[in-house]
Amino acid sequence: MRNTIFILTIVLLGGACSKHSDKPVPNPGNRIFGEWQHTASYISPGGPVDWASVKNGAFLIIHEDSSYLVKNTDFKFWPYSQLLESGKLGATKKWDRKLTYALPNGKSDTAFYYPIRVNQDTLELAGLCIEGCVYRFRKIK
Repeated sequence: MRNTIFILTIVLLGGACSKHSDKPVPNPGNRIFGEWQHTASYISPGGPVDWASVKNGAFLIIHEDSSYLVKNTDFKFWPYSQLLESGKLGATKKWDRKLTYALPNGKSDTAFYYPIRVNQDTLELAGLCIEGCVYRFRKIK
């Protein structure tokens, strides 16, 4: 009986001490909503590359109704040239992949991205690039 209680205690303690993971969660639920600032970019023309810091990055505000607003950018460069100032975000399955899409207000063409990855305070938006194009945002609010 004492051995059974001892083993049960060890199993319960082991289960309670699970490791914390910073890996992005595939279905982030409401953690995606809020204000995010662009802080780093990973853009590769085909060779190895590291994350590059972005100073005074644009803000991406995602509302609970899946609408978004972009502030503090001139919209000349990707991804802002596709997102434009505001629109709606959604999820779909296209080309046998789960994808995130953005539909800018007043436009009929959508921009597709890999699923948005979110962990505690970081959001990553990745384009459908062969060589690599990922934009990292930090949660502000």
